Amino acid sequence: MIKKLFSFVFFLSFSSAFVFANKAYFTNYLCGYEMTFQSDTVFLNSTDVPVAISGSGTPTVISVLNVSVFGSINDINVFDLIAEHSFTSDLNLTITSPQGTTVTLFSGICGGDDNIDLGFDDDAPTASIPCPPTDGLFYQANNPLSALNGEQMFGQWILTVNDFVDQDGGSLNSWGLNIIYTPTVPCYPATITSISGPTNICQGGNTLLTINGSLNDAIEWKWYSGSCNGTLVGSGPTLNVTAPEQFFVRGEGGCVIGGPCTPIIITRPMISSGRTLLNGIITATQVGATYQWLSCPTMTPIAGETNQTFTPTSVGQYAASVSMSGCTVTTPCIAINIIGMEENMLGAALFPNPTSDILTIQFPNQTNLETIMVTDVTGRIIHSDKNPTSSVTYLLDLAKEAKGIYYVNLSTNGTKQTLRLIKE
Repeated sequence: MIKKLFSFVFFLSFSSAFVFANKAYFTNYLCGYEMTFQSDTVFLNSTDVPVAISGSGTPTVISVLNVSVFGSINDINVFDLIAEHSFTSDLNLTITSPQGTTVTLFSGICGGDDNIDLGFDDDAPTASIPCPPTDGLFYQANNPLSALNGEQMFGQWILTVNDFVDQDGGSLNSWGLNIIYTPTVPCYPATITSISGPTNICQGGNTLLTINGSLNDAIEWKWYSGSCNGTLVGSGPTLNVTAPEQFFVRGEGGCVIGGPCTPIIITRPMISSGRTLLNGIITATQVGATYQWLSCPTMTPIAGETNQTFTPTSVGQYAASVSMSGCTVTTPCIAINIIGMEENMLGAALFPNPTSDILTIQFPNQTNLETIMVTDVTGRIIHSDKNPTSSVTYLLDLAKEAKGIYYVNLSTNGTKQTLRLIKE
Protein backbone atom coordinates (compact mmCIF):
# COMPACT_ATOMS: atom_id res chain seq x y z
CA MET A 1 0.00 0.00 0.00
CA ILE A 2 1.17 3.54 -0.77
CA LYS A 3 0.23 6.22 1.74
CA LYS A 4 0.38 9.89 0.83
CA LEU A 5 0.43 12.55 3.50
CA PHE A 6 -0.30 16.04 2.20
CA SER A 7 0.24 19.34 4.01
CA PHE A 8 0.70 22.85 2.74
CA VAL A 9 4.07 24.31 3.58
CA PHE A 10 6.11 26.89 1.76
CA PHE A 11 9.68 25.71 1.28
CA LEU A 12 12.27 25.66 -1.46
CA SER A 13 12.48 22.41 -3.38
CA PHE A 14 14.54 19.67 -1.64
CA SER A 15 14.06 16.11 -0.40
CA SER A 16 14.85 13.95 2.61
CA ALA A 17 14.43 10.34 3.76
CA PHE A 18 14.17 8.52 7.08
CA VAL A 19 13.35 5.08 8.44
CA PHE A 20 11.07 4.36 11.37
CA ALA A 21 9.63 1.05 12.61
CA ASN A 22 10.59 -0.83 9.41
CA LYS A 23 8.98 1.85 7.25
CA ALA A 24 10.93 4.18 5.00
CA TYR A 25 9.54 7.65 4.36
CA PHE A 26 10.62 9.70 1.34
CA THR A 27 9.62 13.37 1.68
CA ASN A 28 9.68 15.77 -1.25
CA TYR A 29 9.24 19.52 -0.82
CA LEU A 30 8.24 21.03 -4.11
CA CYS A 31 6.25 24.12 -5.03
CA GLY A 32 5.12 24.63 -1.44
CA TYR A 33 3.67 21.08 -1.13
CA GLU A 34 5.09 18.55 1.32
CA MET A 35 4.44 14.98 0.00
CA THR A 36 5.57 12.00 2.07
CA PHE A 37 5.48 8.53 0.46
CA GLN A 38 5.71 5.46 2.67
CA SER A 39 7.78 2.44 1.59
CA ASP A 40 8.25 -0.85 3.40
CA THR A 41 11.60 -2.33 4.31
CA VAL A 42 12.55 -5.96 4.83
CA PHE A 43 15.61 -7.78 6.15
CA LEU A 44 16.01 -11.20 4.55
CA ASN A 45 18.69 -13.80 5.28
CA SER A 46 19.55 -16.57 2.82
CA THR A 47 18.88 -20.05 4.17
CA ASP A 48 20.91 -21.59 1.33
CA VAL A 49 24.08 -21.61 3.42
CA PRO A 50 26.67 -22.76 4.19
CA VAL A 51 27.96 -23.47 0.69
CA ALA A 52 31.33 -25.21 0.37
CA ILE A 53 34.00 -23.65 -1.88
CA SER A 54 36.21 -26.48 -3.09
CA GLY A 55 39.96 -26.18 -2.71
CA SER A 56 40.41 -28.17 -5.91
CA GLY A 57 40.29 -26.41 -9.26
CA THR A 58 38.64 -23.03 -9.84
CA PRO A 59 35.05 -23.52 -8.66
CA THR A 60 32.04 -21.25 -9.03
CA VAL A 61 29.40 -21.66 -6.33
CA ILE A 62 26.04 -19.97 -5.80
CA SER A 63 23.66 -19.35 -2.92
CA VAL A 64 20.05 -18.30 -3.48
CA LEU A 65 17.58 -16.15 -1.57
CA ASN A 66 13.94 -16.35 -2.60
CA VAL A 67 11.91 -13.17 -2.05
CA SER A 68 8.15 -13.71 -1.88
CA VAL A 69 7.18 -10.04 -1.59
CA PHE A 70 6.18 -7.90 -4.58
CA GLY A 71 7.62 -4.42 -4.65
CA SER A 72 9.61 -1.90 -6.64
CA ILE A 73 13.09 -1.46 -5.17
CA ASN A 74 13.94 2.00 -3.82
CA ASP A 75 17.16 1.03 -2.08
CA ILE A 76 18.99 -2.25 -1.45
CA ASN A 77 21.89 -3.25 0.78
CA VAL A 78 23.81 -6.49 1.40
CA PHE A 79 24.48 -7.38 5.01
CA ASP A 80 26.13 -10.18 7.02
CA LEU A 81 28.26 -11.32 4.08
CA ILE A 82 30.42 -13.83 5.92
CA ALA A 83 32.77 -16.37 4.35
CA GLU A 84 35.78 -18.45 5.28
CA HIS A 85 38.50 -18.55 2.63
CA SER A 86 42.27 -18.21 2.62
CA PHE A 87 43.62 -15.67 0.12
CA THR A 88 40.54 -13.50 -0.40
CA SER A 89 42.27 -12.09 -3.48
CA ASP A 90 41.26 -15.35 -5.22
CA LEU A 91 37.59 -14.38 -5.05
CA ASN A 92 35.05 -12.42 -7.08
CA LEU A 93 31.56 -11.96 -5.59
CA THR A 94 28.47 -10.80 -7.49
CA ILE A 95 24.76 -10.54 -6.78
CA THR A 96 22.13 -11.12 -9.48
CA SER A 97 18.53 -9.93 -9.25
CA PRO A 98 15.46 -11.87 -10.40
CA GLN A 99 15.43 -9.60 -13.46
CA GLY A 100 18.95 -10.80 -14.37
CA THR A 101 20.90 -7.65 -13.42
CA THR A 102 24.32 -8.50 -11.96
CA VAL A 103 26.29 -6.22 -9.62
CA THR A 104 29.89 -6.95 -8.58
CA LEU A 105 30.39 -6.54 -4.85
CA PHE A 106 34.16 -6.95 -4.81
CA SER A 107 36.93 -8.72 -6.71
CA GLY A 108 40.50 -9.70 -5.87
CA ILE A 109 40.93 -7.79 -2.61
CA CYS A 110 43.42 -8.07 0.26
CA GLY A 111 46.05 -10.38 -1.20
CA GLY A 112 46.82 -13.28 1.14
CA ASP A 113 44.45 -12.20 3.93
CA ASP A 114 41.81 -14.68 5.04
CA ASN A 115 38.02 -14.62 5.49
CA ILE A 116 35.25 -12.06 4.87
CA ASP A 117 32.77 -10.26 7.14
CA LEU A 118 31.32 -7.24 5.33
CA GLY A 119 28.21 -5.36 4.29
CA PHE A 120 27.56 -3.23 1.18
CA ASP A 121 25.59 0.00 0.97
CA ASP A 122 25.78 2.79 -1.62
CA ASP A 123 25.47 5.27 1.27
CA ALA A 124 28.49 3.85 3.11
CA PRO A 125 31.20 6.47 3.66
CA THR A 126 33.87 4.72 1.56
CA ALA A 127 34.59 2.03 -1.02
CA SER A 128 38.03 1.36 0.51
CA ILE A 129 37.66 -2.06 2.14
CA PRO A 130 40.24 -2.67 4.90
CA CYS A 131 42.45 -5.73 4.96
CA PRO A 132 41.67 -8.23 6.28
CA PRO A 133 38.06 -7.58 5.20
CA THR A 134 36.54 -8.77 8.47
CA ASP A 135 35.40 -5.70 10.46
CA GLY A 136 31.68 -6.30 9.82
CA LEU A 137 31.09 -2.74 8.57
CA PHE A 138 29.41 -1.44 5.41
CA TYR A 139 31.29 -0.30 2.30
CA GLN A 140 30.41 0.77 -1.20
CA ALA A 141 30.45 -2.11 -3.67
CA ASN A 142 32.58 -2.24 -6.82
CA ASN A 143 29.42 -1.46 -8.81
CA PRO A 144 26.59 0.67 -7.42
CA LEU A 145 23.72 -1.30 -5.93
CA SER A 146 21.48 1.47 -7.22
CA ALA A 147 21.59 -0.37 -10.57
CA LEU A 148 18.89 -2.55 -8.99
CA ASN A 149 16.61 0.34 -8.06
CA GLY A 150 13.25 0.28 -9.79
CA GLU A 151 13.37 -3.47 -10.40
CA GLN A 152 10.83 -5.96 -9.07
CA MET A 153 12.17 -7.55 -5.91
CA PHE A 154 10.04 -10.72 -6.14
CA GLY A 155 11.85 -13.87 -7.21
CA GLN A 156 15.19 -15.60 -6.82
CA TRP A 157 18.30 -13.61 -5.91
CA ILE A 158 21.66 -15.27 -6.51
CA LEU A 159 24.99 -14.61 -4.80
CA THR A 160 27.82 -16.02 -6.92
CA VAL A 161 31.34 -16.74 -5.69
CA ASN A 162 34.03 -17.26 -8.34
CA ASP A 163 37.29 -18.74 -7.06
CA PHE A 164 39.88 -18.08 -9.75
CA VAL A 165 42.86 -19.90 -8.16
CA ASP A 166 43.42 -23.57 -7.40
CA GLN A 167 44.09 -25.04 -3.93
CA ASP A 168 42.60 -22.50 -1.48
CA GLY A 169 39.02 -23.33 -0.46
CA GLY A 170 36.48 -22.47 2.23
CA SER A 171 32.77 -21.79 2.57
CA LEU A 172 30.12 -19.10 2.18
CA ASN A 173 28.44 -18.99 5.60
CA SER A 174 25.97 -16.10 5.55
CA TRP A 175 24.47 -13.25 3.54
CA GLY A 176 21.28 -11.22 3.49
CA LEU A 177 19.43 -8.37 1.80
CA ASN A 178 17.89 -5.24 3.25
CA ILE A 179 15.39 -3.92 0.69
CA ILE A 180 13.44 -0.68 0.93
CA TYR A 181 10.57 -0.91 -1.53
CA THR A 182 7.25 0.41 -2.66
CA PRO A 183 4.64 -2.39 -2.60
CA THR A 184 3.22 -3.30 -6.01
CA VAL A 185 0.36 -5.40 -7.28
CA PRO A 186 1.49 -9.06 -7.39
CA CYS A 187 2.77 -10.15 -10.81
CA TYR A 188 3.85 -13.75 -10.99
CA PRO A 189 6.47 -14.58 -13.63
CA ALA A 190 6.35 -17.76 -15.66
CA THR A 191 7.68 -20.92 -14.06
CA ILE A 192 9.41 -23.72 -15.96
CA THR A 193 9.64 -27.11 -14.28
CA SER A 194 11.41 -28.81 -17.18
CA ILE A 195 12.01 -28.79 -20.93
CA SER A 196 11.32 -32.17 -22.52
CA GLY A 197 12.69 -33.53 -25.79
CA PRO A 198 15.94 -35.17 -26.91
CA THR A 199 18.97 -32.93 -26.48
CA ASN A 200 20.97 -34.80 -29.13
CA ILE A 201 20.10 -34.50 -32.81
CA CYS A 202 21.57 -36.62 -35.58
CA GLN A 203 22.84 -35.32 -38.90
CA GLY A 204 19.80 -34.39 -40.95
CA GLY A 205 17.46 -34.92 -37.99
CA ASN A 206 15.55 -32.69 -35.61
CA THR A 207 14.18 -32.52 -32.08
CA LEU A 208 11.05 -30.95 -30.64
CA LEU A 209 11.53 -29.12 -27.36
CA THR A 210 8.47 -28.71 -25.15
CA ILE A 211 8.11 -26.49 -22.07
CA ASN A 212 6.59 -28.02 -18.96
CA GLY A 213 5.46 -25.13 -16.77
CA SER A 214 3.05 -22.25 -16.36
CA LEU A 215 2.97 -18.75 -17.86
CA ASN A 216 1.25 -17.40 -14.72
CA ASP A 217 0.88 -13.65 -15.39
CA ALA A 218 3.08 -13.72 -18.50
CA ILE A 219 1.43 -13.83 -21.94
CA GLU A 220 3.72 -15.88 -24.18
CA TRP A 221 6.82 -18.09 -24.21
CA LYS A 222 9.78 -16.64 -26.12
CA TRP A 223 12.78 -18.66 -27.36
CA TYR A 224 16.20 -17.08 -28.00
CA SER A 225 19.53 -18.34 -29.33
CA GLY A 226 22.98 -17.13 -28.36
CA SER A 227 21.92 -15.54 -25.07
CA CYS A 228 18.89 -14.62 -23.01
CA ASN A 229 17.11 -11.90 -24.99
CA GLY A 230 19.49 -12.62 -27.87
CA THR A 231 18.19 -13.65 -31.30
CA LEU A 232 14.48 -14.47 -31.18
CA VAL A 233 14.00 -17.89 -32.83
CA GLY A 234 10.48 -18.81 -31.83
CA SER A 235 7.48 -18.34 -29.59
CA GLY A 236 5.01 -20.67 -27.96
CA PRO A 237 5.42 -23.78 -25.79
CA THR A 238 7.42 -25.78 -28.38
CA LEU A 239 10.49 -25.24 -30.56
CA ASN A 240 11.59 -27.43 -33.48
CA VAL A 241 15.40 -27.61 -33.58
CA THR A 242 17.42 -28.85 -36.56
CA ALA A 243 20.94 -27.74 -35.62
CA PRO A 244 23.11 -27.83 -32.47
CA GLU A 245 22.87 -24.61 -30.44
CA GLN A 246 22.25 -23.23 -26.97
CA PHE A 247 18.73 -21.89 -26.55
CA PHE A 248 17.09 -19.73 -23.87
CA VAL A 249 13.39 -19.50 -23.04
CA ARG A 250 11.22 -17.42 -20.71
CA GLY A 251 7.67 -16.15 -20.34
CA GLU A 252 7.07 -12.53 -21.35
CA GLY A 253 4.27 -10.01 -21.73
CA GLY A 254 1.58 -8.61 -19.51
CA CYS A 255 3.04 -7.34 -16.27
CA VAL A 256 6.12 -9.59 -16.67
CA ILE A 257 9.04 -7.60 -18.01
CA GLY A 258 12.35 -9.29 -18.78
CA GLY A 259 13.81 -11.65 -16.22
CA PRO A 260 16.14 -14.63 -16.42
CA CYS A 261 15.84 -17.39 -19.01
CA THR A 262 16.02 -21.15 -18.71
CA PRO A 263 18.86 -22.46 -20.91
CA ILE A 264 19.03 -25.75 -22.81
CA ILE A 265 21.90 -27.02 -24.96
CA ILE A 266 21.29 -29.12 -28.08
CA THR A 267 24.26 -31.14 -29.32
CA ARG A 268 25.03 -33.22 -32.39
CA PRO A 269 27.26 -36.26 -31.83
CA MET A 270 30.27 -36.25 -34.14
CA ILE A 271 30.48 -39.81 -35.49
CA SER A 272 33.16 -40.74 -37.98
CA SER A 273 32.04 -42.74 -41.02
CA GLY A 274 35.61 -43.58 -41.94
CA ARG A 275 37.11 -47.05 -42.28
CA THR A 276 40.54 -48.45 -43.09
CA LEU A 277 41.72 -51.65 -44.75
CA LEU A 278 45.00 -53.22 -43.76
CA ASN A 279 46.04 -56.75 -44.62
CA GLY A 280 42.52 -58.03 -44.98
CA ILE A 281 41.17 -56.41 -41.81
CA ILE A 282 38.59 -53.61 -42.15
CA THR A 283 38.49 -51.22 -39.20
CA ALA A 284 35.83 -48.60 -38.44
CA THR A 285 37.71 -45.48 -37.37
CA GLN A 286 35.12 -44.37 -34.77
CA VAL A 287 36.01 -45.70 -31.31
CA GLY A 288 33.65 -46.30 -28.42
CA ALA A 289 30.61 -47.01 -30.59
CA THR A 290 28.50 -50.07 -31.35
CA TYR A 291 29.02 -51.76 -34.70
CA GLN A 292 27.24 -54.02 -37.17
CA TRP A 293 29.05 -55.11 -40.30
CA LEU A 294 27.02 -55.25 -43.50
CA SER A 295 27.23 -56.95 -46.87
CA CYS A 296 26.91 -54.48 -49.74
CA PRO A 297 24.99 -53.54 -51.80
CA THR A 298 21.98 -55.06 -49.99
CA MET A 299 23.28 -53.83 -46.61
CA THR A 300 22.42 -57.19 -45.08
CA PRO A 301 23.75 -57.55 -41.50
CA ILE A 302 26.47 -60.19 -41.16
CA ALA A 303 25.63 -62.44 -38.23
CA GLY A 304 27.98 -62.14 -35.26
CA GLU A 305 30.13 -59.38 -36.76
CA THR A 306 29.69 -56.59 -34.18
CA ASN A 307 33.27 -55.61 -33.38
CA GLN A 308 35.14 -52.51 -34.49
CA THR A 309 37.16 -54.70 -36.88
CA PHE A 310 36.00 -57.24 -39.46
CA THR A 311 37.99 -59.86 -41.38
CA PRO A 312 36.18 -60.92 -44.58
CA THR A 313 36.50 -64.54 -45.68
CA SER A 314 35.12 -64.16 -49.18
CA VAL A 315 35.15 -61.77 -52.09
CA GLY A 316 32.63 -58.99 -51.73
CA GLN A 317 31.89 -55.45 -50.61
CA TYR A 318 31.46 -54.55 -46.96
CA ALA A 319 30.42 -51.63 -44.78
CA ALA A 320 29.80 -50.94 -41.10
CA SER A 321 26.81 -49.42 -39.32
CA VAL A 322 28.28 -47.28 -36.49
CA SER A 323 26.00 -46.10 -33.66
CA MET A 324 26.68 -43.66 -30.82
CA SER A 325 24.55 -41.38 -28.62
CA GLY A 326 21.38 -42.41 -30.39
CA CYS A 327 22.71 -41.63 -33.87
CA THR A 328 23.90 -44.00 -36.61
CA VAL A 329 26.15 -43.54 -39.65
CA THR A 330 27.20 -46.06 -42.28
CA THR A 331 30.70 -46.28 -43.66
CA PRO A 332 31.21 -46.40 -47.44
CA CYS A 333 31.33 -49.89 -48.91
CA ILE A 334 34.80 -51.28 -49.56
CA ALA A 335 35.63 -54.03 -52.05
CA ILE A 336 37.63 -57.07 -50.98
CA ASN A 337 39.31 -59.17 -53.70
CA ILE A 338 40.35 -62.28 -51.85
CA ILE A 339 42.04 -64.96 -53.93
CA GLY A 340 39.97 -68.12 -53.70
CA MET A 341 41.11 -71.13 -51.72
CA GLU A 342 41.72 -74.16 -53.93
CA GLU A 343 41.84 -77.84 -53.13
CA ASN A 344 45.09 -78.97 -51.55
CA MET A 345 46.49 -80.73 -54.63
CA LEU A 346 50.16 -80.39 -53.63
CA GLY A 347 49.74 -81.52 -50.03
CA ALA A 348 51.66 -78.46 -48.77
CA ALA A 349 51.22 -77.16 -45.22
CA LEU A 350 52.20 -73.95 -43.40
CA PHE A 351 53.62 -73.78 -39.91
CA PRO A 352 53.50 -72.06 -37.59
CA ASN A 353 50.20 -70.52 -38.66
CA PRO A 354 49.58 -67.89 -37.32
CA THR A 355 53.20 -66.75 -37.49
CA SER A 356 55.03 -63.63 -36.36
CA ASP A 357 58.23 -63.99 -38.40
CA ILE A 358 59.61 -67.18 -40.02
CA LEU A 359 57.11 -69.28 -41.96
CA THR A 360 57.86 -72.81 -43.10
CA ILE A 361 56.18 -74.32 -46.19
CA GLN A 362 56.27 -78.10 -45.79
CA PHE A 363 55.78 -80.52 -48.71
CA PRO A 364 55.14 -84.27 -48.35
CA ASN A 365 58.15 -85.00 -50.57
CA GLN A 366 60.73 -83.15 -52.58
CA THR A 367 58.89 -80.87 -54.97
CA ASN A 368 60.09 -78.88 -57.98
CA LEU A 369 58.05 -75.67 -57.73
CA GLU A 370 57.65 -73.20 -60.57
CA THR A 371 56.54 -70.25 -58.41
CA ILE A 372 55.95 -69.26 -54.80
CA MET A 373 53.97 -66.03 -54.49
CA VAL A 374 52.59 -64.35 -51.35
CA THR A 375 49.82 -61.72 -51.66
CA ASP A 376 47.62 -59.72 -49.30
CA VAL A 377 43.83 -59.70 -49.57
CA THR A 378 43.86 -56.95 -52.19
CA GLY A 379 46.12 -59.01 -54.48
CA ARG A 380 49.27 -56.97 -53.77
CA ILE A 381 52.36 -59.17 -54.14
CA ILE A 382 54.69 -59.01 -51.12
CA HIS A 383 56.93 -61.97 -52.10
CA SER A 384 57.60 -63.82 -55.36
CA ASP A 385 60.12 -66.55 -56.14
CA LYS A 386 60.30 -68.30 -59.53
CA ASN A 387 61.87 -71.75 -59.86
CA PRO A 388 62.96 -72.01 -56.23
CA THR A 389 65.42 -74.76 -55.28
CA SER A 390 63.80 -78.18 -55.13
CA SER A 391 63.23 -79.09 -51.48
CA VAL A 392 60.85 -80.58 -48.94
CA THR A 393 60.70 -77.24 -47.03
CA TYR A 394 60.76 -73.58 -47.98
CA LEU A 395 61.33 -70.74 -45.49
CA LEU A 396 59.78 -67.26 -45.67
CA ASP A 397 60.76 -64.34 -43.43
CA LEU A 398 57.64 -62.23 -42.76
CA ALA A 399 58.96 -60.32 -39.75
CA LYS A 400 58.75 -56.95 -41.51
CA GLU A 401 55.25 -57.44 -42.85
CA ALA A 402 52.19 -55.93 -41.18
CA LYS A 403 49.70 -58.00 -39.22
CA GLY A 404 46.84 -59.37 -41.28
CA ILE A 405 45.67 -62.04 -43.70
CA TYR A 406 47.95 -63.25 -46.51
CA TYR A 407 47.74 -65.96 -49.17
CA VAL A 408 50.57 -68.30 -50.17
CA ASN A 409 50.17 -69.32 -53.83
CA LEU A 410 52.09 -72.40 -55.01
CA SER A 411 52.34 -73.64 -58.63
CA THR A 412 54.06 -76.56 -60.36
CA ASN A 413 53.34 -78.49 -63.55
CA GLY A 414 49.93 -76.85 -63.93
CA THR A 415 48.87 -77.72 -60.38
CA LYS A 416 48.11 -74.84 -58.02
CA GLN A 417 47.48 -74.55 -54.31
CA THR A 418 46.55 -71.47 -52.24
CA LEU A 419 47.02 -71.48 -48.47
CA ARG A 420 45.62 -68.91 -46.06
CA LEU A 421 48.16 -67.40 -43.65
CA ILE A 422 47.66 -65.19 -40.59
CA LYS A 423 50.50 -62.82 -39.62
CA GLU A 424 50.46 -61.74 -35.99
